[in-house]
Amino acid sequence: MNEETTNVKAKLDLAIFSDKELENLVPMIEKELGKRRETRRKEAVEKMRAIAESVGMTPEELLGLEGGRRPRAAKRAAAGVAWQHPDDPSKVYRGGRRPEWLKALTAEGREPIKVA
Repeated sequence: MNEETTNVKAKLDLAIFSDKELENLVPMIEKELGKRRETRRKEAVEKMRAIAESVGMTPEELLGLEGGRRPRAAKRAAAGVAWQHPDDPSKVYRGGRRPEWLKALTAEGREPIKVA
């Protein structure tokens, strides 16, 4: 517990409140914390803009964003495209999380077969 917390505890004895009164304080506290977070966020954005401006960049350029958006991850396989194990036709990959058989296959230096 830091000194500030100790000072608040000394000023505010929560034991004097009923359960209902304490429950009513929670949304008020959450609202105040939200306002403070938003204020800090706005201050940070303004500082970032000032830093970017000072070096002749936009905030997006400073953060490495392309066209105001985050760079996209690797493109997913086109719809309808699937990959099949060359030795076991029952093993098919259609996108998403890579199955173990595909990881093992590529680790061996082999490629799956493209199927439509």
